[in-house]
Amino acid sequence: MKNIFISLLAIGLLLSCSNKGAGVAEKTKSNDAINNILSSYSLRNFSDKAVSDNDIETIIKCGVQASSARNLQPWYFTVIKDNTLAKKIIPDTKNGNVIIAVSGVSDGTQFGTVELDCGFAIQNMYLGAQALGLGSRIYTGPVANVNTNHLAELGIPSKYKVVALIKIGHAETIDSSSAASSRKNSSEMVNYK
Repeated sequence: MKNIFISLLAIGLLLSCSNKGAGVAEKTKSNDAINNILSSYSLRNFSDKAVSDNDIETIIKCGVQASSARNLQPWYFTVIKDNTLAKKIIPDTKNGNVIIAVSGVSDGTQFGTVELDCGFAIQNMYLGAQALGLGSRIYTGPVANVNTNHLAELGIPSKYKVVALIKIGHAETIDSSSAASSRKNSSEMVNYK
């Protein structure tokens, strides 16, 4: 299920990045966006250098601009800058790192759609952080703990449940090979008819 979810996110981003008939400047922007997707990886070695407020605002704007079914925008973003609180959620968080909790409205009937919509926002923020030269990593493991124990502490409205968390920070060392898992060959996952 998780792999299907990630594949759908990538397809959506690729579709939003395509620009048929665009001029040279627009094609360059599209190529930059595609290269950002193709070169992205999930950072593991974060430094304690603080993420600027301007970068946080830009990353949030990337999430707000995500596509959603019927344009319902069912998400809620919680920016966690307080390191003591952040460490309760992701213990290896360093000073200066930021965690963004992405929550979706849970009405009990269509949460699968809400998760997918939130996934688009998560992917936009993940890639937006990397486009700014920051590292980003998506976490789903701590979500159950956050939803059970920390919603009120985080100020997340009662109708929302956390879908995923994104840790953002500066890279301690640039080492994509240790953080990136090897990728399957597309022939293992794609079928053309």
